[in-house]
This record gives sequence, C-alpha cells and structure tokens, in this order.
Amino acid sequence: SADGNLEKNKLKNSKTEKEVNVPSLDSFMSYTEEYLKTGEFTLEEEKESIKQINDCIDLIVAIPSEITLEDETTIIVAKNAYDALKDEQKAEINSRITDTLNNAVKTLNELKAAKEKEENDKKVANEVIAKIDAIGTVTLESETAINTAREAYEALTADQKAYVSEEKLSALTKSENTLKELKAAKEKEENDKKAANEVIAKIDAIGTVTLESETT
Repeated sequence: SADGNLEKNKLKNSKTEKEVNVPSLDSFMSYTEEYLKTGEFTLEEEKESIKQINDCIDLIVAIPSEITLEDETTIIVAKNAYDALKDEQKAEINSRITDTLNNAVKTLNELKAAKEKEENDKKVANEVIAKIDAIGTVTLESETAINTAREAYEALTADQKAYVSEEKLSALTKSENTLKELKAAKEKEENDKKAANEVIAKIDAIGTVTLESETT
C-alpha cells in the first residue's frame, strides 16, 4: 500500500541498511548467558534454591503424624531448614506442608512443657516425702518436724499430691496421732503431779501433830 511504502522509505532515510541489524542466535545466547551471570541470580543458584526447597520439604514430610518427645531432633532440623530459606523460597512451599511443620512445633512445645511440669511436680513432692521420712521415731521433740511436713504437704497442688504415696501420707498422719497421744499423756502426767504435789503440800503443812491438827 502507499502507507506501507511510505514507512519503508522513512526507515531507509533514517537508518542505513548496516545500522538496522537483527542479532544473530550466537550473540543472543551470549547476551543471555551474560545476563544470567550478572543478574539477580545465576542458573546454578536457581538450581541450588530449588534443591534447598525440596530438601526442606523432605525434612518436613519425614515428621511423624503422631508426635512424641523422641521426635524433637527431627522437628528441630526441619524447622531450622525452613527458617534458613528466603521469603521467596518459603512462598513456593504448599501451605499444607508448612501447617504440618507449625503443628508439629506446637505439639512438641506442649509435650516439653508437660514434661517439665511433671518433673517439677515430682521434685516438689519428693521434697515433702523427705520431710516425712525425716520425722523418724516420734517423740515430744518431733512436733516441729511433723508440723513442717504437714504444712509442706498441704501447700502442694493436686497434681503434686498425686506423687505422694498413700503409704507416706499415712505415715505422716500416724506421726501426728502419736504426737497427740504423747502430748495428752504428758499433760495428764503434769496434772497428776500437780494434784499430787498439792496433797503433799497439805501433808507437809500438818507439822507436829496436836489436837488442833485434826482440821489440817
């Protein structure tokens, strides 16, 4: 058409034939290779990135469905691998897989917290048991040790009391009952002595017996 011929003429007038070059395939490949070397990433880096993502996914998939404390190393290794990824790498991982990792970490933390609480409860309970055992043979001098053991036991939580056996609790109760009996016997003894001393005082007050001593 006339318009087409006009455009061609403009092109010839503005550019020489030599200046309007179409790059060869070799020069295009050379340019592409140079871009890959100097751009944001190289082809080798891209391969390594994909490998890191796949390795991380393999570690997460290896986490058992039923989590126990024995799985801690497996979970930590997977979590560390995930945390080491860049944001754009993490974005390539399916949300179901990341949910698997996050749930595993949550469950592990809950198990560890429960284990720590259990160990602490046992430790506190054992301290009370040691106080009960320290009572030994009950005497009137055992009152402080017995009261200390009872106060320590009552200060325990319900979970902690569960680690004090019925045998130990029974021993504490028996010690308390024995102490009560000893204190009652001591009080009776003191009252008996007091009453007897009052009688002795009356006898001593008689002095030399005379007819006037009858009322004494």
